[in-house]
Amino acid sequence: YGASLFKGKNDKINADREAVDEMRKQLNCIDMKKDMLHIYRRVSTQQQEKKYSLDNQLQEGIKFSKNLGMKYRDWSEGGVSGSGESLEERVVLTELYSLMELGEVKHLFCLDLSRLSRNPQVSHLLRMKMEEYGVKLYTTESNIDFKSDENVLMYDFFSSINNFFVKVNRKKSMKGKVSHFKYGGWRGGSFPMGFKSQEIDGRKILVVNKDESKWVRKIYEWYDK
Repeated sequence: YGASLFKGKNDKINADREAVDEMRKQLNCIDMKKDMLHIYRRVSTQQQEKKYSLDNQLQEGIKFSKNLGMKYRDWSEGGVSGSGESLEERVVLTELYSLMELGEVKHLFCLDLSRLSRNPQVSHLLRMKMEEYGVKLYTTESNIDFKSDENVLMYDFFSSINNFFVKVNRKKSMKGKVSHFKYGGWRGGSFPMGFKSQEIDGRKILVVNKDESKWVRKIYEWYDK
């Protein structure tokens, strides 16, 4: 009886030790999540690459992680538009989104809110997820804790501003293109047969290519016969 009692106590002690070890692993995992800054970076155009270069975004994120006393993990989306209507169009951001749901991401950095998204639906979706899972968002301009109503308001406000400027810039771009084409402007690419590009008064326009134009005329003549 004594031997079986002693064995039973040993089994319980071993089970308790295993439970403590498992708890320590979980606590270490939680600490790692708390101490990890996830750096998300993205560009969408060549102009943005000069202003928001991927390397500059990473360096700012690393500097931020040092100030916070955290390790960092880099998430580079590369060149992709931030105004798309679907989160699935952004493969890296979609993976980050999934890790938020698993509780693996608690601290997220981006250079500014426009790097996350310029689409109101996607911005709202991200905000709801970060608010639900207690993710803190850091930018070079502000720290956003979604437990604060004021911070939520600030996030929504600047997201709306980003979307507004996307629409304004799109209209300006379209007007510029229409005006350019009205005056014979050429935006690049392969020339139609019989034409070439020539710069006149600082504007590239299509002009007749004398060497090719005679063959264009021949084609029409042969078609009529």
